Amino acid sequence: MNGNARMSDHDEDMIDAVVEKLLKIALDARCALERYASDAKIVSFKEFPRGTCGLVSELLGRYLVEAGFENVMYVCGEKRGEGSHAWVSHAWVQVGEIILDITGDQFGQPSVVVAAASDWHDEWERDGARPPICTPWLTYPFAAWAAMKAGIDASRAGASTFDR
Repeated sequence: MNGNARMSDHDEDMIDAVVEKLLKIALDARCALERYASDAKIVSFKEFPRGTCGLVSELLGRYLVEAGFENVMYVCGEKRGEGSHAWVSHAWVQVGEIILDITGDQFGQPSVVVAAASDWHDEWERDGARPPICTPWLTYPFAAWAAMKAGIDASRAGASTFDR
């Protein structure tokens, strides 16, 4: 869009509706994965959300693709750690230009971010974006996928994830 163009109120309302849907899904996914992690015997989820951003972004991206969202991409970036010379990496999902990050709290950010812009995410040197479903997996996290999907689906059907 050029600098003089302005979105119509209808377009802004449509974007707001998509962001609202994505926020609901992201919150439900985070809640379901927190519950899964508290019971998980799998090493990769023992310190959730720490160290799970790539795995979780893959799962969330898959859910969004299967739910019919378009332009879903897995994004990974790197930057120097706070007060360190070491590089750290982080992953999240984007739907078009909308960022969905449900593990940013491992870096002191909110636990769920759904936003069209994020200064914090802009700080990361991105490796590029790719579709969120990466194959082949040596050991696909089927149990985490099932827990997350069930939590989101239950919420979308009107049941609380805490009632299960």
